[in-house]
Amino acid sequence: EEERRKQEEIEKRRAEIEEKRRLEEERKRLVEEEQQNVRRQADEAAQALQDELRKLIEVAELEVQMAEAESAKINEPASCEEIVRVSEDFETAALAAQHAVKACFEFMDGRHLKLKGNTEATMSNCASLLKRSHAARASVDMVVLKVRKKAKPAKDELLARSLQAELESLLAVAEEEASTVRKLQEALGKAQRQDGSDADQAVVSACDDFDQPGQNAIQAALRCTSLLDQNVKQIHGPTEELKARSTKLAGQARQLRSALDQILEKVRLAKMAAIQRIEKEARRVAAEKEAKRQEAIFDQYDQDKDGVLTAGEIVAYVKGEHQFDLAEEKLQQILQNGGVSKQHFARLRSQVAVIWSEILAKQKKERSEKQLLQLRKGAQEIRSALSGVEAEVVKAEAEVRHLPPMIKRAGMMMHQLYERTEAAETAIDAARDFLAAAKEQVFSLDKEIENEAKAMAQIEVRGLQMKVSLLENRLNHAANLTKTARNKLQLEEKKAELMQAAGY
Repeated sequence: EEERRKQEEIEKRRAEIEEKRRLEEERKRLVEEEQQNVRRQADEAAQALQDELRKLIEVAELEVQMAEAESAKINEPASCEEIVRVSEDFETAALAAQHAVKACFEFMDGRHLKLKGNTEATMSNCASLLKRSHAARASVDMVVLKVRKKAKPAKDELLARSLQAELESLLAVAEEEASTVRKLQEALGKAQRQDGSDADQAVVSACDDFDQPGQNAIQAALRCTSLLDQNVKQIHGPTEELKARSTKLAGQARQLRSALDQILEKVRLAKMAAIQRIEKEARRVAAEKEAKRQEAIFDQYDQDKDGVLTAGEIVAYVKGEHQFDLAEEKLQQILQNGGVSKQHFARLRSQVAVIWSEILAKQKKERSEKQLLQLRKGAQEIRSALSGVEAEVVKAEAEVRHLPPMIKRAGMMMHQLYERTEAAETAIDAARDFLAAAKEQVFSLDKEIENEAKAMAQIEVRGLQMKVSLLENRLNHAANLTKTARNKLQLEEKKAELMQAAGY
């Protein structure tokens, strides 16, 4: 029986081992089938992606062939216009080819592993497609480079011809304006050759005629030189013929500008010289007129007609012409060498002018001293007023000092806070009125002050303004606290109304 049980257990274990082996083989078979399915699905997905990529590559290759066909036409035309036209047509085809090639690479971006698949066939197809796409991109880049290299000289030549034609038209306009200036130059030469008193005036008038035409000519020449400066390389072109022509046109433009500058500079100098001669003549005429007037004044006060002004005649001259009485000591200084003859009358006028300036300086000094006294008196009065204003500010600050603790307990001290706020606002308003009056006095303190007393007045006014500013700052601080208290009162009143409306 024991041997039978052992044999049964052995048979049972052998059966269990066989079952495990069978289950393991079944699991391996299922895993292998699943892997085969995954590989098959990956190959199918890779084939689908490769088919889609193949279509994109075929489109790109077709576009590249069309671009190559267009690029072959660049060798046919001989004129620059035809080359540029063909290059423009090619650019359209090249742009389409570049977009098609770009679409291929964008499709492959991030899908390289999926495109390869798991079999040698899919991997080989993927490599072939990659090679075709790179070949298409290399082909389109090569034909673009070839066409642009061929078209660049033609485009440069067309641009140079266009710029040179524009420069020729601008030069024609500038030459026309310059011819007007040259005609005016001939008219100026005729005016300069005239004789007589009105010759300089005629020169100035002829020079004035240059203003607008000269400006127009300079502007026209500037447009020529600006076109040259802005297109230094482009205007020369690729051929020797164009380079020679551009050099000639540039020389004409700069020569024209130089000639205009020389003409207008001569005109300016001629006008300046004529104006100086006119002013010199006017000064001479005015001097002669003034000399005759002074001679008439001398004859007017030379009562005895002896050609010399005596003491009484000098006093009468000073009184009549300068409206002040000549002091005796000043008169004696003038009469040190006897009377004043007609040829020394100018010296007498100078001496009288010096005496009059001394009198004016003395009067000005007296006015300044008087103004300084009034300034100091006004400043003292304002200081006294500011002392009163400061007392009012102190009162306002005293009223405001109790507000901060009451604001914190506004709910329990509503009545006291209201009374204190009213009192503080009344004190602040009174202080503001006093301060505004004092401030107005300070700002009007240095008005109508002479220059000599201005510096002292500014020092006084600055000190008073500083004091007013300090008082104003203190008052503003008190006003801010009062405003805070008033806002707190309004808030508490609104809360009370809301609670009453809610039935509390």
